[in-house]
Amino acid sequence: IDAIVARETSGMSRDQKYLRGLFTGGTLTDESATLLYDDLGGIFSFDASDPAFKLADPPKSPGHTIVGLCEDVFTVGRPHPMIDPSIRTERMDQEAEDGEMAVMLLDCVIGYGSHPDPAGAMVPSIEKAKKAAASRGGYLSVVASVTGTDGDFQGLSDQRRKLEAAGVVVMPTNYQATMLVRRMMDRRSK
Repeated sequence: IDAIVARETSGMSRDQKYLRGLFTGGTLTDESATLLYDDLGGIFSFDASDPAFKLADPPKSPGHTIVGLCEDVFTVGRPHPMIDPSIRTERMDQEAEDGEMAVMLLDCVIGYGSHPDPAGAMVPSIEKAKKAAASRGGYLSVVASVTGTDGDFQGLSDQRRKLEAAGVVVMPTNYQATMLVRRMMDRRSK
């Protein structure tokens, strides 16, 4: 884990200081936001217990932000982002323009009722975000977990491989992905 943290943070520029979590699963969103809230000095989200950290303008990410893209503000007139990944990829493309983003934290939920290839749908936006950071002289770390099994028609191993081929650090669970991000952000603050 120490080697991953060192590798993923060493190429970041001084300007890169914020976490952006872009989730399709509401429970996973809440888990990450809760786990990181104190360590990061607050997380902007829909369900922040401190009113100062409630998202005032959901399409914009101030500071450290973790967004459940399954919220009504994003899905009115559109399918849930587990079915239609364009809700998330549009947000990923927007976030790629922010030179202060250091880490992007993602979930990838597979199984019945999910997109046939959620990892594959994210790869172009992940690659675009990483290239944008590199063009500014930095490095964007992308950390994810895949929730599902090899018995799901998308295949857990296949989804992991696609993300890893795009340079994503894939952890076995959302909790472990969040704890890795915690260590990365701690190293960034020193």
